[in-house]
Formats: sequence, C-alpha cells, structure tokens
Amino acid sequence: MGCTDREVVVAVVGRGTFQNSQSLRNFASEMIEAGHDDFIVDLHQCAGMDSTFLGVLAGIGLRLQQRKNGGKIHIINANARNAELLQTRGLDHLFRVSAGWEDITSHPPPIPDKFRHLPDSAPESLSTP
Repeated sequence: MGCTDREVVVAVVGRGTFQNSQSLRNFASEMIEAGHDDFIVDLHQCAGMDSTFLGVLAGIGLRLQQRKNGGKIHIINANARNAELLQTRGLDHLFRVSAGWEDITSHPPPIPDKFRHLPDSAPESLSTP
C-alpha cells in the first residue's frame, strides 16, 4: 500500500484472499474516513483473487460511490484471469478498469520502496491451504 497526494494506491502481491481481505477493508475504511476518495488497485503482481477479496473490493467501491464527492476505484494492470473475474461478477461496471497507471493520471506512480505491507498481509504471514 502507498499513497500519493491524490490517491490511495494498493498493490496486490500474490493472491487476494480471505486471509488478507480484512486488512484491506480496515485500511480502506481508515483512508475513506480520512477523506480519500480515489483508490488505485494495481493487480500487476496479483496471481488471483477469491470471492471474499472481490467482495471487499466491491464494498469499498460501493462505499466510495456513496460519498458526496463520488469517489472511485481504478483497477490497473489486471491479467486476463483477473479481468475475467471482475467481468463475470459484474465488477467491471463498479470499477474503472484500465491497462496501466498512465491511462488514469498524468503524475508518476508512488515509488515502490514507499509501499508498506498492511498488517497481517505480508506474503510470509499468510498460510497456504
């Protein structure tokens, strides 16, 4: 996770699952309460997402839509499988799905070194089934 002056940026590394969805939900709630309306979810390194993780993303998107400023989630860098997951569940209508960072903004993305793991979401802290 990282932030710019304009957006909250979440890079999903590995799989988005029930194991790390609660951390994302809590973080997003904090950011929304702090006044952030724009989220960018980068799926470049995301191997896949389960229904719980997709549900959390949908909940965040719905909550942002209800805000006075009409917040939004941009999904970028989705591989074919993740794009299909979003489409078959109708989430591509809730999110703005783009090929990459340059398709949604003119300023540079946050430096990867500035990202931090959300609590209980580091790959080594997640058990594999």
